[in-house]
Amino acid sequence: MNFEFNQDQQLLQETVVRFLEREYDYRQAIAGEGDSGGVWDKLAELGMLGALLGENEGGLGGPVEAMIVMEASGEALLLEPLIGQVIVAGTILAAAGESGGRQVEAIVTGASRVVLATIEAGMMSPFDHDLIETRLTREGNGFRLHGLKAPIPDGATANRFLVTARNESGALCIISVPVGQPGVTIRRMRAIDGRGIAELELDAVLPADALIDVVNVEETLDTALDAGLAAACAELVGAMSAMLDQTREYTGQREQYGAKLATYQALQHRMADMFIAAELARSMAFLAAASIERPAAERRGAVSAAWHEVLRGARFVGENGVQLHGGMGMSEETDVAYYFTRLIAGASIWGSANRHLRRFDKAPRMDRTIAGVD
Repeated sequence: MNFEFNQDQQLLQETVVRFLEREYDYRQAIAGEGDSGGVWDKLAELGMLGALLGENEGGLGGPVEAMIVMEASGEALLLEPLIGQVIVAGTILAAAGESGGRQVEAIVTGASRVVLATIEAGMMSPFDHDLIETRLTREGNGFRLHGLKAPIPDGATANRFLVTARNESGALCIISVPVGQPGVTIRRMRAIDGRGIAELELDAVLPADALIDVVNVEETLDTALDAGLAAACAELVGAMSAMLDQTREYTGQREQYGAKLATYQALQHRMADMFIAAELARSMAFLAAASIERPAAERRGAVSAAWHEVLRGARFVGENGVQLHGGMGMSEETDVAYYFTRLIAGASIWGSANRHLRRFDKAPRMDRTIAGVD
């Protein structure tokens, strides 16, 4: 696998890192109830939203470009909903033909903010399609949509929801529901890491054209969610990298018993193990990005394997980073506590490491070779 970025990708990396360093402050965003000072519009103007999607989806980049942007996002603790409102929603709408393509164009320009609403009670991850119980029944010339979706990651700032439901024959469907639709109640809240989430209570009558027309709904959802999960791998790698740098800097300055913490051999070994865990996670994030455009069977196994390893690395780096900071690691005096929260929040959105290990285990034998297990 080639780990080298081409010239355009290197330029993208430098641009997004410089922009976030100059324009974004996580503490200010948290204090401002998630208002990042127009960062979303500026990201759209710079083409960063378009870089998250491939040309086939109406974007300007692809999985590797998405990995670059999301790693920088993780390092900056960006609250903006890049994964949910661009990668996942854009990939779903791109599968809906010309009408979906027009909506993707509105997404990448920042004019529209669309998010997938699929998680319900009992679902351990957004991939558990068989547990969807929201119902779509015919009523007049349209449909009645009834159910409860919660939590909806990245849903707090959305102006349209792509809601998964089952029709009268039990087939899976995707319905476009605008904010403000009668019979739709939205409750907005904040996740443990500060990002906006929502709850959607539905008992609404919708026109027939609200149904998103895709050939294979379940495969479309899996494709979009795998793209989002690969991006989430890169985001956690960025957070791990930043946490490792801060831990190295702190132990190089903090003194105990007349010596810098970084001079103690046991702590050097600990930080070496953290570095190895972070680099393994980075390699798996590359694997996930490289697998997005491969056949579905290969993609599913590789992305779930990557998430399993990235979550393991995130917990190891996070717990040790906090421990090496001592009491400071549990306070808001440093950013380490914020990074640790971001690292552990991913499992609540995308599913635990064990859940994805089971998904990987169900993949064909060839997936094991791709994922580097055999």
